Amino acid sequence: MAIVGAMGDWLLTPSGVAPDTAAETSVERNARPGTPAVRAVQTPRGHEGAAGKAPEQEGEARTSSPPEVVPWATWQDPIAPTIDATRTLLGRGNVVLLRTQYSDGTSSTEELIERPSGTPNERRFDVEPGNEQSEYITVSDSGVVRWFAWDGTSFLTHRASWIHTDFLALSAKPAEPDCIPKQLSPTVKEIVSLYEQLQDFKNAPGFAEFGFSVAGPYHQWMEDVTRVVAGSSPDEGALQLDQLGFTGGDVMNLGLDFLNPEGEEEKRSILDTERRIRAGLALATCDSSVSSHH
Repeated sequence: MAIVGAMGDWLLTPSGVAPDTAAETSVERNARPGTPAVRAVQTPRGHEGAAGKAPEQEGEARTSSPPEVVPWATWQDPIAPTIDATRTLLGRGNVVLLRTQYSDGTSSTEELIERPSGTPNERRFDVEPGNEQSEYITVSDSGVVRWFAWDGTSFLTHRASWIHTDFLALSAKPAEPDCIPKQLSPTVKEIVSLYEQLQDFKNAPGFAEFGFSVAGPYHQWMEDVTRVVAGSSPDEGALQLDQLGFTGGDVMNLGLDFLNPEGEEEKRSILDTERRIRAGLALATCDSSVSSHH
């Protein structure tokens, strides 16, 4: 799939104001640029009755009430020049919700899924449950709210106007993702090998002296990566993106950037490409130590 992030093609889901029992009607999705992508809460199974209530069996007695909806944090999000949004993170039992009230009177309620953060005093929530390359939100106990692309690129930061005093302890049940190592194609395996070779020699004195020149020991690496890139069909390139989140061309460009690692443009390119490659390898191999999300 394409890499998500930056500031484009986010979705709003206008609906009526969501009730405190957490949106028991489906939220219609309408595209509106300028908002992070989130998944609408679906109608719970068995709630298809005329009034949105589950039909009771004859003689059935209600013995329990729905879990209480508890606000966790609130922040303002100016999503467009003429539209502001108030976002509220909510807990309903073990379910995490994001309610958004727009200044045009519409609202939406979305279900998030909590993941282990890896950073003290903050919590992380994926905005697209079931998508391994989901954007995600982190909220610290000091009220800093940040949006991230799947590869750890932060693209929005907000300050909560209110946060629950016991925020870190509320319904703390982060779900570990079910990760299955991917069966990599031979070409993808070669791309991974070329990336690992680059990591081995990028700081070598010989590389600083000769680069990829014919006279140097690293010319063969450039020959190999060029062959892989030139021989990759559009379908193969799509497979590389699907399995890794990056392509052989990204590895080649990274090698070229390392020829001048002190240049300002090269520094930015190296940082962005390395982060994306490591995040992709972490997903492909199920080795979270490969990637640093922050």
